[in-house]
Amino acid sequence: MTRINKLDSKREPMLRVTARDVLPTECGILATKMHRLTLNDRKGAVGFAANQLSSLHHGLQRSNAFLALIDNRWQFFANAKHNENLISNTEEKDSKVQIEGCLSIPDRLFLVKRKYWVHITWLDENGRQCQGSFSDFNARVIQHEMDHLKGLLICDKNIGSEIIDQNITKEQLEEINND
Repeated sequence: MTRINKLDSKREPMLRVTARDVLPTECGILATKMHRLTLNDRKGAVGFAANQLSSLHHGLQRSNAFLALIDNRWQFFANAKHNENLISNTEEKDSKVQIEGCLSIPDRLFLVKRKYWVHITWLDENGRQCQGSFSDFNARVIQHEMDHLKGLLICDKNIGSEIIDQNITKEQLEEINND
């Protein structure tokens, strides 16, 4: 079982490290290792950044890589960067505040403002350069994981002073997210 690095634990410093880019030749082994390490922890999770996984060895924990559940399929992303050339003025202003949770901050939810659209370039598990546009929930997941790799957590991006109670009802969550 993989231990997830958590805020307020002895492994917290790894969550605050800025990741280093991955070589294309490292993508395959890193993707395989990350898939294997997270296999049993995926219930309810939609993403894992390398610096969240305390079981990674040989410096891979500092790797600029994450797994994200995109359209119900787990995908590997390395060296993901925003492709600013594809962002229009309208899309840049189009952001939404929603509730987010994180495996590294269990039992707490935060209001976080994120762009509705993201356009990124990344390396896939074969080390090939890819680019794509993602919207809505997929964009939110990607931005969340990319923040992890910059050492940022959702508590750093919390809008307002209140932390949302974990015991919020599904109806209350839908009402807030639809505003």
